[in-house]
Order: sequence, then C-alpha cells, then structure tokens
Amino acid sequence: MGKDLPKLVKEELDRRKRGDAKGPPNPLVVHALRQYFESGKGDPMICGGFMTLMREIGAVAQSKDHLVKHSEHNIWYLGAKGEEDTNEWWQDQLERHEAEVRLLRYGEFMEMQEIKGLSFDDTKWRFNPLDDKEDLVGEDTLKDPQDPHTPPPINENMDDTQQQQQTQNKTEEVDKKPAAKSSNPTSPNQVDDTAIGKKQQEGLSKNFIAAFVRYVDLVEEAQQQKTAKVASAPAGIASVNGRQQEQHASLKQPPEELQHHHHHHHNQANNSNNNHNNRIPITEDFIRTKCQQLQQQYKELNRPLGNNYVLDQEPQSAKKLSGKKNRRRQRQNKAKIGGGAGTIPAGKRKDHGDCIKEHIHTLVSLWDQQLLVRRPGTAPSSATCARIVSAMVEMLTTAAKVDPDVCRGLATASIAASNNNNKSSSNNNKHDTVALVELRERTLTFALEVDADVRPLWAANAWWRLYSDLTMFLADIIVTLTGDKENRNEYRTTAATPLTPDEKLASKLFETSVSPSLLKSIESPHAAERCAALKAMGRIVCGISVELAMGLVKPKKTWDMLEQACKGSASLNIIEANTTKNDPDKEGSPDNGSTMTTVAKYDTTTATTCNRVTQREAIMAPRSSAQGTALMIRLCGTGMIKEDSDGPPGMTIIPGPLARKMIQRGIVPFLMELSRSDNALISVEAVGGLAQVSCVKDCRTSLIQQPDVVAWLESIFVSPEGNKVSQGILLARHLLWDDEWFQPILSIQPPIEQTIVKWAAYCMKCIQERADEVREVSKKLADEFMARSLSKIKLSENDDQSVNDDPTFESDIQEMEARMKSQLPWNKLETDEGRTHVTNLALSRSVIFLSTLIRDKVTSERVLKANCLALGAACLDVPVDDTNSAAANIVGNYLATAGSVSPNVFPDPDHVVRAAISRLSRLVNRQDITPRSFIFVRLLNGLRKNTDWAPFFQSCADQDMEHKYVIEVFLPKIGDNIPSSTPPPKTPRRGSDGDNNHKGGAGGGGSGNKSNGRAPNSRARARVNRPTKLNKCSACGKIESQPGEFKKCSQCNVTYYCGRTCQTNDWKKHKKECPTLGAPKKIGKRALKKS
Repeated sequence: MGKDLPKLVKEELDRRKRGDAKGPPNPLVVHALRQYFESGKGDPMICGGFMTLMREIGAVAQSKDHLVKHSEHNIWYLGAKGEEDTNEWWQDQLERHEAEVRLLRYGEFMEMQEIKGLSFDDTKWRFNPLDDKEDLVGEDTLKDPQDPHTPPPINENMDDTQQQQQTQNKTEEVDKKPAAKSSNPTSPNQVDDTAIGKKQQEGLSKNFIAAFVRYVDLVEEAQQQKTAKVASAPAGIASVNGRQQEQHASLKQPPEELQHHHHHHHNQANNSNNNHNNRIPITEDFIRTKCQQLQQQYKELNRPLGNNYVLDQEPQSAKKLSGKKNRRRQRQNKAKIGGGAGTIPAGKRKDHGDCIKEHIHTLVSLWDQQLLVRRPGTAPSSATCARIVSAMVEMLTTAAKVDPDVCRGLATASIAASNNNNKSSSNNNKHDTVALVELRERTLTFALEVDADVRPLWAANAWWRLYSDLTMFLADIIVTLTGDKENRNEYRTTAATPLTPDEKLASKLFETSVSPSLLKSIESPHAAERCAALKAMGRIVCGISVELAMGLVKPKKTWDMLEQACKGSASLNIIEANTTKNDPDKEGSPDNGSTMTTVAKYDTTTATTCNRVTQREAIMAPRSSAQGTALMIRLCGTGMIKEDSDGPPGMTIIPGPLARKMIQRGIVPFLMELSRSDNALISVEAVGGLAQVSCVKDCRTSLIQQPDVVAWLESIFVSPEGNKVSQGILLARHLLWDDEWFQPILSIQPPIEQTIVKWAAYCMKCIQERADEVREVSKKLADEFMARSLSKIKLSENDDQSVNDDPTFESDIQEMEARMKSQLPWNKLETDEGRTHVTNLALSRSVIFLSTLIRDKVTSERVLKANCLALGAACLDVPVDDTNSAAANIVGNYLATAGSVSPNVFPDPDHVVRAAISRLSRLVNRQDITPRSFIFVRLLNGLRKNTDWAPFFQSCADQDMEHKYVIEVFLPKIGDNIPSSTPPPKTPRRGSDGDNNHKGGAGGGGSGNKSNGRAPNSRARARVNRPTKLNKCSACGKIESQPGEFKKCSQCNVTYYCGRTCQTNDWKKHKKECPTLGAPKKIGKRALKKS
C-alpha cells in the first residue's frame, strides 16, 4: 500500500492483518479514507482502489457512493492509453469494476426486500441443474471412490462395499507415496510417443491402429492366462467361477484374414519406427492418452487432421513398375492390407474420404472381432475392453463434428451391414461390414450381465458408460450429417428445401437401423437402457425430416410407448420380478408359461446384485422419464412452422402437420399431467415443454380450457424448485400474449408479481455466491500455477535433472494453464458467455415477465407495491440485451400508464439515468439503432418530462461528452416521434428456452441482433381494449391467432377460412349451405345498356 495513506487507515490495516480487529471499523477511519480519495490524493495503482481498501478495513461500500461508481477511484491505467493491448486490459478492468458494483447493488436490493417483508426462503428454494455428462448410466451416484479408469486389485469374492473399502485404502496408500521417477525409458512397459502420432496433425493413422492391435493381443494373452488359472483351480473356486469358464470356452477366435491384417499393420508400424519393438505401447493408459490427444487436436484445429487432409500416404517407389510385375505387386498389396475394389495403387495419394473410410472400417472391425465379440470374462479384462472402446468412441465423436467423412464412413458401413444382415439372414452368409447398432446391442447385453454378476461396481459402470457412448455416437453421426440442426435457432419454414446427399444418407441410416434399435430400447424395462435411447432420439428428431419424425407420432402403438416411457410405467421392479420368477404361485413365473427374457439375465444369488440393480433402477427411472419428456418437446418444436410474415410470436408460429397431430394426441394435457409429478426432473421438463408449445395460439387456447388451470399455475409458482419456477415464468409470459389469459394470471395467489420478485432476489443471491466461488477457485488455481512454474525455474537453474526425468512438471503446468483459459472469469458470469446458466435465465425471465405485466393503472400499482421498479433499476446495467431492455421496459411501461415517477422511488436515481444513457450511447456509437434502442429513448424521454430528474441529467452530461451528446442532441432530435408502445417482439426462436441441451435466450424469442440467437425484445404488447373473439376455420378447425386474421365467405359473411386451400376444399359442402348463394345478382348500368 502507498506510504501516503492516512495514519488511521494504516493502523487499521495493520490491525486487520494481525487479526486484532474484527467487525466494522471506526467511523473515523472510513471518514479519513473518504477524505483521502475526495481530495485527489488516492492513486489506485499505488495504494489500491477505494473499494479494495474499504473491503480490507472491514467496511461495506454502497453502490450509490460516487467513489464506488467512478472507475478512476478504483482502477488504474497500464501504459499509454490507445494501444491495442492496453485497451483490452483497460476494458477488462472496467468490466470487473462494473460487475463488482452490480453485485453490491444486488445485495442492497435483497436488504430492501427484507425490510419490505418480501424476502425469499433460502432454506427451501434451490436450483439443481443436472450434469448432462453423467445422467445416462447413474454413474454420478453409483460412483467408485477412485478414478473409474484405473482398475483396482480384484477379488471377485468381495461385494461392492468391501471392494470400495479396499480401493479406498489402496488409493490413500498411493497418495501418501512419493511419485516414482522413470529410470528406464526403453523398458517394454514404458511409453514411446513415436509409436503413435509421429506428426502433430497425423490424426487417425495406421500407426495408431497398429498399436491398438498390439495392445489387444496382449489383453487376449492375459485373458487366456486367466482362463488357464481358473481351469486349474480347486473344485470350490471352479464352482464359483463356473460361469466364467463357460464364457471363456465359447470365445471366438478372430478370422484368419483379420489376423493377417493385424500382423501387416503391426509390422508396418515396427518398420516406420526404426524397429523399436520394445517401445510398442502395451498399457491401457497409453491408448487412452493417445485418444485424448487426438480428441484435443480435433478440438483445437477444428478441421480434419492429416497432411492436406490426407491421413496416410502410400510410400513413393523409386521407379515405376509396369506390366505384369506392376499388376502382381498391386494384387500382393491388396492381399496384405485386405483391400478390395476401393484400394488405390501405390505411388498415388489416397483421397481423404477413402482413407478415413478404410481406417474407420478397420478400427470398428477390431472392436467387433477382438473386444466386443467375447463375453465379459474376469473383471479387469472386461472393464478394460469397455474403457478402451469408450475412449475411442469419444475421440471419434469429436472427430465426426469437424470431419464429415468420419460420419459418412460409419453411416455407409452401418447401412451396408444392415442390408447384408437382411440378405444373409436366410443363408447365414458372412458379411465384412460392421454396424455400430450391432455393437451397441452387444454392449448392452454385456452391461446387463456384468451388472448382475459378482463383479465389482466399477466394471459394471464401465460397460454402461460404453453403451451410452455408442448410443449417443449414433445420434451425433445423424446430427452432423443433417447439418447440426439441433442447435439451429430458427423454426422450420413453409418453403420446401431439397435434401442434401448427407441428409439423405442420415435419413437412410435412421430409417434402416437406428430407429428400430432405439425404439426397441425405449420399450425396454431397464431405465438405464431407455434413458440413453430417449436422449439420442431427442437429438436426432431435431435434424431429420418431418416425414420421418411423423413415424414416431402417427402409429398409435409407438405413441403409446413414448407416453409410457415419459410416465416411467415401463420400469420394472427387477428384484420383485426375479423373486416371482421362481415362485409358481405368482404370475410371471416360468411354470405359468410367461417368459421374461431380459429380466431372466439377472442372477440374484447375492445381495450385491439385488442392491446394485435396485439402486440403478431407482436412479435412472426419473431420468429416463425426463428424457422422454424432452423428446416430446423436441418433436413439438420440429413440428412448428414459421409463416413468412412479420408480427408477434403468437401470429407467426403455427403448428405444422406433425405438431397438429401431437395436439390431437393430447400433448397439452399430457404435459400438464407430467408437470404434477413429485420428481423434479420430470416436472421441470414438462413445464418447459408447455412453455415452448405455448408459442402457438392453438396450444394456449387448449391450455385455458383445461380444468383447474389457475390452481395448476399456482402450484408451479409455489414450488421450491427454481428450474420449474423459471420455466413457469416463461410460460406465463407467453400466455399474456392473449387477453383472455390476463385476468386468470392476475388472480394467482400469492400475487404473482410478488412471487417473481422474490425469485429474482434469490437469483441475485445465487449469482453473488457463484461469483465469489469462481473468484476463489481462480485465485487458488493462479497461485498453484505460479508456485509450480517458480519451482520448475528454480530446479532448472540448479541443473536438477529431476525436471527432465519427471514429465509431470510440464504436464501439470500445461493442465493448469488450460484450466485457467477454459474457466469463465467471475466478471463474465452475467455476459452473453454465461447467460444460459439457470440463475441468469431465471433472473432475465423474471424481469421480462414483469415488464409485460404492466398494462394499466391497476397493474402499475401492484408492480409498485412489489418494488418492481427497484428491481428494474438494479438490472439496467446487466450486460445482456434481454435483461437490460426488459428492465428499461419496466420503468418505461410504468411511465406510460402512471404518467410520471418520482426519483425518490428509486434507491439510486442517478444510476437509472446513467445506466440508460450509457446503454443508448453504446448503441449510437455502433450505429446499432434497433427497436431495442427506442426502449431506452422512450424511458429517457419519459423521465425528462419530470423536472425533478433534471439535476441527474445535468450531472451526467457534465461528466461525459458522449452522454452530453445523447442528452442534448440525440434525444431532442428524436423527440416523441416513436410509438407510445414499443414494436412487438420478433418470432421466437426454437430451443431458446425450456430445453437444457439448447443454448438460447431468456424470453423464448428472437431478437434483432444477428450475432447470436438471443431471446426476443422484452417489450409489452399494447393491450387491446375490446373483447377478443377468435374465429374458427370451417374446413380444418384451426383457430385464428388474432381477431380478423381469417377471411370470411363473401356471399354469406358467416363462414371463415384460414386460407384459399381450405376454402377450395370446403366449397362443395358450403355451396349447399350458403344462405345467399341463390340470391339474384345485382345488374349494373353497363349490363342494362347492353340488354
């Protein structure tokens, strides 16, 4: 700190450092510090900023304090202002200062709400976001005490509890031991990086496959040795492992030509690496590490890997062969590598797509012939196979997102395998292609067997993880081929677009193999199996054509199956089923003639099996239902159509044939039924689905006709689940588009505006806690990074060879640096980068709804009583357009209905003026004059009409030239030449809300900003002061979204039609009923003259 600080401040800082002083400081100390900065002596670069010093002396700063709001008292310049690096650093410092002041304002708003008796109940309220990575197999709850990728010593006679305890003890012992240093880098058990990935961008090469083949051979040898030991064991042990003996006896040997293929790759890898036979990687960790490295390269480069997108090049021969000798050499090369018609002769560079297809086919064939064809044997080798393939699937999933040839190769092979299976089912012919669908089903069988056997829990989790990875990999292939439409913000349009070749390939893959396999899993009694299949199907339906998606809705049997999956009634009590299996007196036993093929796979001879299966079913059943509900929502979104016209969301989004069929099936009451579930996962997804479908007028009309709909809405807002209330706020906001919903929403008890303001305050508290947590973690990580870096520098200066021998030094530093770059800074939690977090969405939706609620003097008084104006003032400077424009709309709409507002209503009126002018000034400087700009223009013009606000405008103009231009030039130039009510929001964007797997805005609609898929402008629609009478199409039954939208028959003026098509189709019937059709036509003057 600076030496020129006041003496009282220095003494207080010393006492705080020693720990002698606690609680708030002496007022004289705070006064001395204020005088020091107000006199101009305070320099943030030398002595620290005012806010920093206030925090260090134990005082609480106020957001309305000018020493807190002004940046010159808290941050300092670095270098000459104007340089690019300096401007970036300065901008970051300004953002940090604004974020810190905003968090202070949040705390003051919460204190104000507590004084007014509108505080929230933080003991019951909560936000529980579900981790998308661990929600498919129950691994987050059924978790081992150590890394599941590191197999512990196995004792198959132990149950899960004993095994976990032994693993925990082993882990603690390993943690206490010092790290062993490498002394023999060329030993057979060590890793040589030259064996795989010699070039940084080599990608999925033959060297990688050759090393994988070598590792598989070693695993097979260990498996055979284990089998031999079991066969030579005493009678007691042999009886325990009798099931494994049968499995090992039935192992299939790989085909001869595949073995020859493996040896060829193995020899080629040895030759290319200077015959380093002892450096061939033989560890599981090495294969997984190389998969992770390839995955990271695909992510960083974001393009296909390889030299000029060619993963391998055939060796160039010194002289060109010709004639019979050349043809003989080509045939020999084809025989060695197992090539066929697509093999390219040596000396020519292969096409990238052909290379990828060849390598993908080889790799998947290895999975099929070497790993997944064998039944799970002992727990180590069984889980090792699953972990290896799972790591490769994750790598290929990342590669597929940036290299479409990976998807094309896998899709083509799967379609060919499916066709060959159909052709060879009668004559048992063997086919060369391998389908991922078959591998997925085989993995599922192994997962069920391992889960019900005496093997440890970590082995069962490994197989379930592989099953979910393969299932989602199939979905990723189709999503990538269809153009990643799951993240597309816009709805489908009425204009028909032809399918691309990749879309046709994806449709064929889905129709031939993926859809039947996933539907079979959705019908399964096992919740873990259903959960992965439902999630994969939910991703797929966003990209496939409406005709294919209709196949999930139109057949009554399939629709009933999806409904049962959402309700969770397909879940079976596995333990009870196995208990009744051997009881002849109960239904479902073998003696009664019924068969339970899937459940019969479970062996319930031990308590371990029963507990494990019961726990997994209990965990996965609600998650499976939630994924089923999400599938229903995505089907609705796929069926929505955007009309080619401008207007409010309720007028431009109409249900297409798919959505109309779902409405006929009763999707609205079905989602209402699911929303009443006691499980939070199911109810949140159901309410979110209703929030999405409520963009359509037909769904809003159907919803208001449901019994006890007001009581149902009340149950949503009294829920302690923040995710559910957040979706309910979005739903209520959409319902306010129709005037018939206005009074029912106002009748909700407790008053809906008070409930939403309480939730907004709770969101502020969560944002504060999250910012403090991220700030603490970032500081800890930065300290560790500096300590590790300094340690390496000191050891290097002392010529300590341990730095070079131990690779953990560099890897730890790189890992820490990567974590620091990937972590979102605390000051950016409320920006567009972190806007999709549940608390940020809930706060934004709360502000948007309250701005829409203000329509007349009655609602204005209710909003003022709930302290909503203070909420709007607190959110005016949130760096998200949806939130700050909605906050300005709260004040602007109140001014439009009440006439004027006194500065005394706001805790800091200077902040209201300054934040609105600052936001408008940025838009003017960027020449970004959008409808959002007029929100702030309307607000500032409304405030300027009241002379009580003049001092605040003058103070703002005196301190900033840009603000002065806005106040004295821009605002008078526009004047009142703007509509009294702001323009209606644009078309809502699909997936913007109500779906945790989609990024989007808080309001469920689109914005005028083309740079991102933000939510709609949060402006309130002008209320129509006349009773709403909506007409119905006489042909199709569709209800118009606004009065006067449909055309009526010009003859009778009674019958309405939604368009020319319906009128033409209904004309023959209406022709007989039209009362004035037979009336004589009027004869004009011209006709009379002719007569």
